[in-house]
Amino acid sequence: MWAYWIFIVFEALAVHLLLPLDALAMNESVYIALICINTVILVFVLGNKYSHDSNFFMLITGALLFRILLMFWSEYYSHIFTLPNSGADELTYYYNAMSNLVKDKKFTGYAQFFAWQANIFGLSKVYGKFINVLFSISALLILRKTLIALKIDYTVGIRTLAFASFLPNFAILSSLLLRESVIILLVAISAYYLVLWWKSNSVKELAIAFAATVAAAWFHSGMVAYSLGILCVAVASKYTPSGRRFSLVSLRTWILTVVVAAVVLVVLMNVNTGLTNYFRGADSLSDIVSIADAYEEGGSAYNANIVSNDSTAGFIINTPSRMFYFIFAPLPWNWRSATDAIAFLFSGLFYGYVFIKTIPHAFRRGQHPVISGFFLIALLVLMMFGWGVSNSGTALRHRDKMVIHYLLMYAMICNENLTKKHRKGY
Repeated sequence: MWAYWIFIVFEALAVHLLLPLDALAMNESVYIALICINTVILVFVLGNKYSHDSNFFMLITGALLFRILLMFWSEYYSHIFTLPNSGADELTYYYNAMSNLVKDKKFTGYAQFFAWQANIFGLSKVYGKFINVLFSISALLILRKTLIALKIDYTVGIRTLAFASFLPNFAILSSLLLRESVIILLVAISAYYLVLWWKSNSVKELAIAFAATVAAAWFHSGMVAYSLGILCVAVASKYTPSGRRFSLVSLRTWILTVVVAAVVLVVLMNVNTGLTNYFRGADSLSDIVSIADAYEEGGSAYNANIVSNDSTAGFIINTPSRMFYFIFAPLPWNWRSATDAIAFLFSGLFYGYVFIKTIPHAFRRGQHPVISGFFLIALLVLMMFGWGVSNSGTALRHRDKMVIHYLLMYAMICNENLTKKHRKGY
């Protein structure tokens, strides 16, 4: 895939030199032709590389074509049926990127990232979406490498990759002009190097895993929780010749986690890093509650509070409820249409099922400790987003940032349930 990305960059540079960007912007057919040509080339590249694994080749090709279809639909046929999450947010990023280019306004995050791309291939929405599709496919390829590194059973691995290829919300977000695709790729990179570090104890691999999450936090500051999770796992685990030791039933793990989390959160609340405005201006728990309450707006808003948030006790009591709502939303009693029901069945149930099924594995002695490490990271991210999100539409989008992480947890718990004699290396 690296060779293909290099080809895409050189192609974009060639187009940039041969055709003026203002002319390209008026000629969408050039972009459509490039997308079609590049898609065919990618299918041949994948076919050549994975000819020995026909199951995976069919899945990755299907995932690619599925995302291309959704991409064209969202761009040209939204008047017939509008895909979830498409529309206003896409246009916001597009016009912010345009402002960066034309008016030299400094929007950061994905708008700035898209503006950098547009400096090369032009300010085309459809081609920007295609680049996001490529990010998504790259994330799937890294997911496969991580499954191999974890020595996941082949059947379990293929089933996991099938989910990754065709989970509706993941596929839709991969085909839109949103930041989710690049964040998902960065999380996939981080998870891969975290697994490599777990096995080798290489500082370099841990640094790459952490750096990828910092990059993800630049696109969305809530992802700093993933960085925090990696720090906690690194501090609370110990490498031995027989393997890394880490347990969630250890008092040492929780003491170190609380200390690291407290230090990091205090720093983030008081230092303007440019990455961490998730709870910007929060100096206390009451401030966090006030900021969270401000997010309860729109038709898909929900109230996840059990009791009043006026006290520390209220904050503690409401945290599990807010986590529950975030991971499962839209819940049946909040459904507004068939779209909400589909979102719950194909998104909320998946994330909720994986999280709940991982709990006994994460706390059970004798299980592979990497499951415990991944669970702790998922828990910290869930706590952060549980307080940062108060409506179903946003929850749908934000939890998919962790889709690769949850798919890996799903693969690990399925693998642990297999008896050793029935396992086939991927």
